[in-house]
Amino acid sequence: MGITIHYSGQLRDARMLGALIDSTREYSSRNNWGFALIPHAIDNLQGFVVHPHPECEPLEFRFGKRNRFASFVKTQFAGPEIHIQVVRLLRAIKPILGRLGVHDEGEYWETENEETLRWHINKVNELIESYKTENPGIQIRVKTPDGRIIDILE
Repeated sequence: MGITIHYSGQLRDARMLGALIDSTREYSSRNNWGFALIPHAIDNLQGFVVHPHPECEPLEFRFGKRNRFASFVKTQFAGPEIHIQVVRLLRAIKPILGRLGVHDEGEYWETENEETLRWHINKVNELIESYKTENPGIQIRVKTPDGRIIDILE
């Protein structure tokens, strides 16, 4: 339900991973975001994760076969400023990638219209609060151990 940015892409060349990591680490540092490498795991994926804000899901870049990745980040509860910064990060790393596809439920990626983004975030917040008022026993904004956020938990 919350405003989410879905992203997927592919490194044009595995040798570009270092440049992508450096660029993302630098952007994260400038914005006081957390950044961590994801070591090789059993499934042989590698990549990195960025933590923009405590009320924002992590941005994960886990590279699989043919250097592809796909993930999403819910920015709903961190506010429009964080959402905009996430989009700016994706724009900054796009030239390093061979391919990047983005679907932004707040429409900021497509329009760069902050008012449209704010409208979407406010609308979803109103719906969540309305549902909470009608169902006082539910929980909202429940964070899971992996950093994902459940909008409504009944």
